Amino acid sequence: MRGGRSRLLELVLDLCVFAVCALICVLLLVRAGTISRGSERLTRAVYLAQTLAEDWKAGEAAPRTVEEEELTGELRETEGGGAEVTVTWNGETVYTIGEVRRNEG
Repeated sequence: MRGGRSRLLELVLDLCVFAVCALICVLLLVRAGTISRGSERLTRAVYLAQTLAEDWKAGEAAPRTVEEEELTGELRETEGGGAEVTVTWNGETVYTIGEVRRNEG
C-alpha cells in the first residue's frame, strides 16, 4: 500500500514539472512570434524608406506620404536642400533616414 502512494505522488510531481515546462515553451513561442512580427515590420519599413529616398534622389517624386499596408512613409524636404524620410506604424516611428541628398552631376 505504501508503494502505491509513493508512485502516485511521483506521478503527480512529474505531471507538475511537465506542466511548468509546457508553459515555459508556450511563452517562448509567443515571444518568438512577437519578435518575428517586429522584425518583419522593420524590414518592410526600411524597404519603404529606401524606395522613397531613391525615388526622390532620382527626381521622380516630390515630398510625399505613402501608405503601404499598416506602414506610413513620409518624405519631406529639409532647409539645406536635402530630405528626411520617416516611416511610422500606428503613429510610432519605426525607421528614419535622417538626411538624403540628391546626386550632383
